[in-house]
Amino acid sequence: MKTIESKLIVTGILFLLMLVTGVVVKKAGKPYPVVLLSIHKIISLLAAVSAVLTVIQLYRQVESGFWVWLLMVVSGLVFMLSFSSGTILSIEKKEAGDAAQQEAEEAPMKRMHRVAPILATVLIALTFFLMYKGWI
Repeated sequence: MKTIESKLIVTGILFLLMLVTGVVVKKAGKPYPVVLLSIHKIISLLAAVSAVLTVIQLYRQVESGFWVWLLMVVSGLVFMLSFSSGTILSIEKKEAGDAAQQEAEEAPMKRMHRVAPILATVLIALTFFLMYKGWI
């Protein structure tokens, strides 16, 4: 197996683990368990680093144009949105207040954090696929 193929597999596994650990953390409920949340954050960071390194290696091997750049930028922005929304959600509010109001304020961020990781995973997988096959 080539080096790039093994990097693609490792990156895919990390993204899958990121999604699975995110579901586990959500099922655990607030306040989020520190160990589970830390594992999820570390795996997410590793997935991002692995994706960036793999895209750089693929980019050097294939001729790519505007569409690759656009797909890489959009993928990166969506992943940063996923990471930042997760960070905001993991911050525990110290102020005493109405739980229903706090839930209503967090609702858009929760929706964003449910959609963004899946969208980032799909976009990055599409980027890998198109670059690996040399279609862009």
